[in-house]
Amino acid sequence: MMLNENNELEKELGDLRDKMCHSKTKHTQALKMKSYFKGKYQSVKIKAEESKSDSKKYEKEINYLQKQVEGLQAMADDNKTEKLEMFSGGRYKIEIRQVNMDLVGNGVAIERCEVIVRSVLNNLLNIEVDRLPKKRLASIIAIEAHVLSQAQAAETMLKGSNFTENIPPQVVTLNNATENTVLVKKAKKNKKSKRTNANKQSNLINDELAFQVNKYYAVAFTDRWYPGRCSELVDKDTAFLEFVHPSGKNYKLTGLQR
Repeated sequence: MMLNENNELEKELGDLRDKMCHSKTKHTQALKMKSYFKGKYQSVKIKAEESKSDSKKYEKEINYLQKQVEGLQAMADDNKTEKLEMFSGGRYKIEIRQVNMDLVGNGVAIERCEVIVRSVLNNLLNIEVDRLPKKRLASIIAIEAHVLSQAQAAETMLKGSNFTENIPPQVVTLNNATENTVLVKKAKKNKKSKRTNANKQSNLINDELAFQVNKYYAVAFTDRWYPGRCSELVDKDTAFLEFVHPSGKNYKLTGLQR
């Protein structure tokens, strides 16, 4: 009986040893796992801190880039293409007509005016134009420029020769003038002449001078003087005379008496 008891005790002791050994193994494994997860935690913590630092860095870069985008957008808004309207009220504005006159006056071909104007406005000023005069209208504007240049040349010539000083006083002002009442005088300045009598001066003008085609004359029209050009003779004292009125009309008056 004692033998049986001893055997049982030894068996229990062996079981306890096995359990202790197994428990020790588990404890060792637990310690190893703890060490592993602790290291993993530290690694994750470090990466999280680095990620947080990177996040702040990236956030600063994002804010900087956002400001750059906003600045570029503002520049784009400032530099957006402006569109001009050159046609209003059934006619082209004076500014574009003047540009065409200047171009034609400087030798630019009429059919090239539109292309040049668009190119200059678009490439230098970033401006688009809704519409510009085509070749036919540009030709008419060129004719207007020619007429105006003739008038300006005549006015310069008249001012340079002190023309009005040689006009008899009785024809300078026309109190009862109408659009059909026109007086024309062309005076020749005579430096050697010392005549002071207005009647003698008037006779000199009327008797010695005759109209000549393509010559310029001062036209007394509605109380003012304008430069005019003789386009056709009727006789030496009567002619067709063309002149430009400030209103823009081009009058051609017939049967004008000097």
